[in-house]
Amino acid sequence: MANIVIGTAGHVDHGKTTLIKALTGIETDTTKEEKKRGMSINLGFAYLDLTHGRRVGIVDVPGHEKFIKNMVAGLPGINLVLLVIDAGEGVMPQTREHIDILSLLGVKNFLIVLTKIDTVDEELRELAVEDTRQQLANTALKDAEIVETDAISGKGISELRNKIEEWADKVPEAAEDGKARLNVDRVFSVKGFGTVVTGTLLDGPVSVGDELTVYPGKKKTRIGNIQVHETDVKRVTSRHRTALNLANITTDDIERGDVLSVSDQLQPTWMLDVKISCLKHAAAPVGLWDRVRLLIGTREVMARAVPIGTERIEPGQEGFLQLRMETEQVVVKERDRFILRTYSPMHTIAGGEILDAAPKKHRRFKADVLASLKTKEEGNLADIMEDFLIHKKQSFTTEKDLAEYTGMTGEELQSELTALSDAGKLLHISLGYIHTDVYKKIKGQAVQILLSYHQKFPLRAGMSPEEFRSRLRQKKRGQDCFG
Repeated sequence: MANIVIGTAGHVDHGKTTLIKALTGIETDTTKEEKKRGMSINLGFAYLDLTHGRRVGIVDVPGHEKFIKNMVAGLPGINLVLLVIDAGEGVMPQTREHIDILSLLGVKNFLIVLTKIDTVDEELRELAVEDTRQQLANTALKDAEIVETDAISGKGISELRNKIEEWADKVPEAAEDGKARLNVDRVFSVKGFGTVVTGTLLDGPVSVGDELTVYPGKKKTRIGNIQVHETDVKRVTSRHRTALNLANITTDDIERGDVLSVSDQLQPTWMLDVKISCLKHAAAPVGLWDRVRLLIGTREVMARAVPIGTERIEPGQEGFLQLRMETEQVVVKERDRFILRTYSPMHTIAGGEILDAAPKKHRRFKADVLASLKTKEEGNLADIMEDFLIHKKQSFTTEKDLAEYTGMTGEELQSELTALSDAGKLLHISLGYIHTDVYKKIKGQAVQILLSYHQKFPLRAGMSPEEFRSRLRQKKRGQDCFG
């Protein structure tokens, strides 16, 4: 059975938390401040027991506009979203922003839950259903089912549970052959156990005893215990809400927004190459050096936008950007999705997908840069591998590096490497793989170095290997070897 995590979305005070309590019996507003205000501030978590022993995780996200970053932090790994709409109020501004964010993050599966239906008469209820359909006609929710509920009386709760169960039965198993990651959304200490972190596990499984790397600091830790829905387990697969008890680390060493991974090959970066879609109703285009808030994983960072191949990306348009972080690095992978918001006042303006998680600084209108970004966008594995091999800083690449970059392992990776080698595009020696274009370029540089040397020193027998390697490194960096 597939592992499933459900998220809520909707305007503040439309009944998300009350609905979850009616479904699960679990109160997700847990802090004094949340109970005092009567609204969610941070992420809340619950689980729903279905038939056949299946347990579904639920993430209750805050609805207020001040806590959008907390809302986005709860969405990685979500399979299904319940869009909650108060029958007496209908679609509100924050409902629309949540829909925008969910669409930009690539969420495709929705149930519309009309709440508080016992507070309105029959005529108003029918109008609420009709209005909801009209308001959402041009969104990703145009064909989503509507379930009418009232959490206080319990009306419609059984039907909603059945709809969730029907949907859960159709979800395919996720592949478990990647290197596990967890974007940390909570950090706390438990007396007698030590540091505990929570998040939704992505990409692959983890087990008790596994060594993990904490990014961006690259501190090592080990899993002492795992809990899923308040139950101790020895192993957990991706798309589970997970709590990890970590050894050899304190709450001062890790914080919300950090990334835990089985892989030790992830690279903190100051720059990202991305493809974005601007909202049609964005207040302004995304232009050169615009200051934006980047919401990715469970982190919010300030960045500067550098459009590639264009002066600006207008509302309703798509385009390439290089995002340059201002004060802190991020740790992400290709194909991760993100949200961009204006610096002040804060409004969602765009979202998109990461094409290169550790790029070089680009010239904005260079043809080969645009060609490389288009290759990454299209996602052809052979083309992506070639692009990586040609443009990476090091000339030689190990099979491990290629697996980390492409997400391929085993037979699939070997098949692509063999095909590239057979096509004369790849060479393999003890140092690793090198693209033939890179090899030819280095060969040409080597010949030029030797010719220049013998022209300058015709009576010498030759250049020492150490000097040759030094001059070749200088040549690769664009320095004058004999100046």
